[in-house]
This record gives sequence, structure tokens and C-alpha cells, in this order.
Amino acid sequence: MQKRLHKMSKIEKLGKCGNGLCTAILNTHING
Repeated sequence: MQKRLHKMSKIEKLGKCGNGLCTAILNTHING
């Protein structure tokens, strides 16, 4: 049960990144 919860949390994090927040952050880092 706990392992599945951990996987869910990771998926949720990936989902949040998929919204474009992570890509925007990466772009800001690349652009300096």
C-alpha cells in the first residue's frame, strides 16, 4: 500500500511538471 502511495506521489509530481511549470523553470535556468 505504502509503495503504491509513493508511486502515486511521483506521478502527481510528474503531472505538475507536465503542466508546464517544470519546463518554464528549466527555460529560466537555461536562459540564465
